Amino acid sequence: MDSIPLSWLPLVGLLAIPSALAFALGLEPVAVLAILNTVLIVVAVRIMFGSADEQYLPARLTGR
Repeated sequence: MDSIPLSWLPLVGLLAIPSALAFALGLEPVAVLAILNTVLIVVAVRIMFGSADEQYLPARLTGR
């Protein structure tokens, strides 16, 4: 078997790009759902334990 020329070696590294891209795109929805789940849990716990911040949040957002 002939040896691979040195100029071809950078092209072999390009084969990793499609698999890395597929891995990142595959896990992106999972990361978004994890962030959303965390935010919902924090809000639910704050409402459940009667945090005063939740009562004043709309006033802060409207600037009153």
